[in-house]
Amino acid sequence: MTHFNPWHDVERGDNAPNVVNGIIEIPKGSKGKYELDKASGLLKLDRVLFSAVHYPAAYGFIPQTYCDDKDPLDILVICSVDVVPMCIIEAKVIGVMQMIDQNEEDDKIIAVAANDISVNHFNDIADLPPTPCARCAVSSRIIKLWRTSKYRWSALWAAKMLTASSATASNSTTIPFHWAAPHRP
Repeated sequence: MTHFNPWHDVERGDNAPNVVNGIIEIPKGSKGKYELDKASGLLKLDRVLFSAVHYPAAYGFIPQTYCDDKDPLDILVICSVDVVPMCIIEAKVIGVMQMIDQNEEDDKIIAVAANDISVNHFNDIADLPPTPCARCAVSSRIIKLWRTSKYRWSALWAAKMLTASSATASNSTTIPFHWAAPHRP
């Protein structure tokens, strides 16, 4: 029997690293932390967030990528509509929130829905109004507070380098990604 797994069997996107396929696990506004079960390819409820914390944007991963935390590269996609879990969304990369969680890199690519005319005119996180960035940073910080995460925002050029270099080979072998801050071109 053939087993389908969205992490390995969905393409990163024809225009990566500029526009990537994001697979959404958690819809914007959710208090549920869902994640891909690597063995089955289904979503599982990891935990329910308490207090007033919720996800500020559609949250998921970029298929055929691998990051230092041994998971696919995370992506937050800003979109004007709610995106349902396990939806593939074409996402235009505009930046990255670089995080260290439990001494491992756990970066979050920031993107806008490529086919949403209300947001696809943004080309860099510097173009966004301060509210979406602040919401992403605050929510991620609170969610990971007990793990003493550290984070910083980086612009489009860093996000594209991260997205491109975290790709896995076509035979699904993994290529770990270790980010070192390059000089801005």
